[in-house]
Amino acid sequence: MSLIDDLLKEVSNPNCDVVSILRKTLIISHKLQLKETEKWIKNELEGYTENELIPEYRTVRGLIKYFNPFHGWCPMIFDSLESENYFSTRKITDSIPKCLSLISSNKGIITMTFSPEILKQFWKSNPSIQMDTHLIIDRSSILNIIEMVKNEILNWALLLSDKGITGDDINFSIKEKEIANSTPEIKNYYINISGNVENSQIQQSTLDSTQFTK
Repeated sequence: MSLIDDLLKEVSNPNCDVVSILRKTLIISHKLQLKETEKWIKNELEGYTENELIPEYRTVRGLIKYFNPFHGWCPMIFDSLESENYFSTRKITDSIPKCLSLISSNKGIITMTFSPEILKQFWKSNPSIQMDTHLIIDRSSILNIIEMVKNEILNWALLLSDKGITGDDINFSIKEKEIANSTPEIKNYYINISGNVENSQIQQSTLDSTQFTK
């Protein structure tokens, strides 16, 4: 079975190991000398930095709430819908292995912290609510990121297959490499799914300080 056919077979399995298919995709992109794709897969395996383009599928949206010791989680009130949309939207930078670990070891909702600077902005508009404030995200948002990674790898592998790029054993022919690097939708796949303009408008965040509640 060819490298690409093997990848297609594995990624089409509903119970596939996403880390395994990421590693196989890394091997394939390296062998084909597709630098952008290789960078994309490394980012998914290791996590994104502040200077990297982050794919649109890593955008999540939640609810901003503060914890009142007497009433529990209460919604933060904003003076405009634009402000609420901005602060309630994040691009997740964590690696897929970390996301997998997060959802496998915990259940319930995810709460993400805000920086002290942003909290000051909230409290300036709501001086009586200087309490523990978080962005609350449903667990399914992280599951969706993992599923979208599988989908993008599937779409990328199908592009290769459609162009006759299959691989033999663990190598590709010179012709296959030339086709891959001369086909824009293959060579620039990572750039196309990232969205440069949108990426600069949304806050980036890690799940390091995430807490789970029942």
